[in-house]
Amino acid sequence: MTPHSIAIHDAFMERRFRIDVRGSLGPDFQLAFGEVEVREAAGTSELSGRMVDPALLDGILSYLRDLGIELISVDTWETPDRGVATAPEEGERR
Repeated sequence: MTPHSIAIHDAFMERRFRIDVRGSLGPDFQLAFGEVEVREAAGTSELSGRMVDPALLDGILSYLRDLGIELISVDTWETPDRGVATAPEEGERR
């Protein structure tokens, strides 16, 4: 991969995150971090969303630490950016 192709690849990828914690965070947590989704089930809470920049994830983790909330796991991954049209495969017509 050339530096140019890496830049193009990164431009079409979206970084996502998921944080699992023990306990219930309540509705106020989602208000504090905007677009972060909060789901609760069986004594745990899952926070997920788009990682605009690393500072967002750091801020959430610091906030959880300051509240004394037990962290179960943190995952990040890349997905194709849904807001960008992808090129058709060879031989495919649009």
